[in-house]
Amino acid sequence: MLKPSSVRAILFGAILLTALACSGGRAREGGFAPMSTWVPPLKQSVYLRAIQDRDPSGNLGRFFAADVKASEIDESNASASRCSKHFTPEIVEASGSFDESFTASTSVGGSLSLPVYGGKVGGGYGSNGEVRVRYQLKKVMRAKVDTDGLEKCCAADPKACGVKYIAEFYLGDGEVYQFLGDQASVKASGAHAEIGGDLEFKNGTAWKRVNKIDNAYFAFKTGKMAMGGDSTAEVCSGDWVNAPPQSLDGQYFVGQSAPAGSKQAARDDALLNARTQTMQFIATKLSDARVKVSRDLDKMLTTGAAVAAASEGLAKLTKDRCWKVGEVAGPTTRYEANVLVFFPNTEIAAAAKAVAGSLKAAGVITGPDADAIKAGAAKVPGSRGM
Repeated sequence: MLKPSSVRAILFGAILLTALACSGGRAREGGFAPMSTWVPPLKQSVYLRAIQDRDPSGNLGRFFAADVKASEIDESNASASRCSKHFTPEIVEASGSFDESFTASTSVGGSLSLPVYGGKVGGGYGSNGEVRVRYQLKKVMRAKVDTDGLEKCCAADPKACGVKYIAEFYLGDGEVYQFLGDQASVKASGAHAEIGGDLEFKNGTAWKRVNKIDNAYFAFKTGKMAMGGDSTAEVCSGDWVNAPPQSLDGQYFVGQSAPAGSKQAARDDALLNARTQTMQFIATKLSDARVKVSRDLDKMLTTGAAVAAASEGLAKLTKDRCWKVGEVAGPTTRYEANVLVFFPNTEIAAAAKAVAGSLKAAGVITGPDADAIKAGAAKVPGSRGM
């Protein structure tokens, strides 16, 4: 039975743009061994839609039952209930170019004729329904939650509230690709001659374009209703890579590395990715607090130079909780790492001020912009100033 207190856990996930740039800009143009293959990082809890449209608002707040598997999650398996009325849509303007992996359900993958759904099996990329999506993000439609009303509704009828719900939709332009294999093998087979213009080679990997995204809501993100325990043992015992825990006291981020030549290099890259997400979170909170600077906060704070300059300060305010490091299948020995980090709500203002100071000292931002960020950081709700 869903506890009323558990319902409060959705508030944090619903009011954040947790995935505006969860792994933004992870596509790498260099740093790969000549014979290695590249696949983009998986965007957590994000699913490709079966039908692209301009108004999916009627599906926000639909629930998924506990027995719906990840490979079956799409909008056709989400059900509205009388408690869904406590979710209302809010549209937020967004921007950015991304190259990431989304999960495609069995039915969505089948409609795209992806090989995994045509009988291909195995543990490699695509075997769990992953697809590559390269897109320009324009808008995010997210669910605003009447937390008190939802809590009462779920307490009165727990069956009316599933374990997950549709929390966000993404609108933009782009393309969807299926993974064909390593570039050398595809060229040797001669298949590339038949595919023609729908084929792309990138960092030793062959991709086939299977769908185009044209100014439509093309993907959705799920939120979790129940909040798990917050001890390191509890959060690390579950599938935190694909289902990050939630906490009312802060935000968890899953950092993912690109394939690297050593385990330490993979760990360093995963931490850098997690800190980039933390910077995006800080930028979003500052934007919500109407902090005024000379240019877009997201672009100002989340460039590679900005993240590198602020990494030391962020390291003091974020805590790495769990690690997974493993080898990448391929002709050369490569490693990938995942890290779960926690950033407390109370440190948003302190982090923003520390970041502003670091970026000013490194010459990444101007003095007036640094002063505006420091002054505005105290306005962020729920955080404590320095």
